[in-house]
Formats: sequence, C-alpha cells, structure tokens
Amino acid sequence: MLHLLIILFNTQLPSMSLISAVGFTTRLRSATYSSSSSIIQGSEIFYNGGKAYNGTVFTSPSPGLYLFYVSVMTNTRNSGIRIYKKSQQLTLAWPGMGSPQYNGASTSAAVWLDVGDQVFNQ
Repeated sequence: MLHLLIILFNTQLPSMSLISAVGFTTRLRSATYSSSSSIIQGSEIFYNGGKAYNGTVFTSPSPGLYLFYVSVMTNTRNSGIRIYKKSQQLTLAWPGMGSPQYNGASTSAAVWLDVGDQVFNQ
C-alpha cells in the first residue's frame, strides 16, 4: 500500500497577480506500483491553480522557481518516490525497507522551470 501527497509552490514575480498563481495538490487514496518506470498518477486532485497539472505530469506555464514536495508512507519493501524534471532525477523519498511495519519519508526539490518543462513522480 502506498500513500502519496504532492504539493507544488511557485514563486511569482512581484508584478504578477495572485489570479495567475500556479500550483497543485494531489494524493493517492491507496495504490500499488510494481514498476519503477511507471509515472505515478494522482487519484484525487485538491487544487490545480493554473491548470498545469494533468493528473500525471506538471507542465510549467511560465518560467520561475518551483518547489515540489512529496511524502510517502508504505509497508512494502524497497519502495520510494522520485521527483523528475524531464528525464533527470531531482530527488528521492526513500522510506526504507518497510515491511511489515509502515515507514514514511518526504523530500522536496526547488527547481527553475522554463515554459513547457515537465515534472513528474515515479
């Protein structure tokens, strides 16, 4: 069982209004991913300001410094969540060996994105 919470923050230039703020929050109710190569899809999207998150991939609508945060709790062995920009791994949340008790981990990545850059979790 895997529980995942993703939160995104974007620093905007002072001249930009809050109406153009970009960010998203999503989570998985519960899921099992057996492949380390599959992109994780959020099952419940709580917030999607700017509509830049499609449930799987975040696509930057404007250049800026973005902060991605991911938290995972699992009782499976050898599981972790990675944050990627394109094909580059930015960071890893590794809860350890897990089984049989639940372990948790979280991590964040601050990254400059240009228009069209994509970020996802695997």
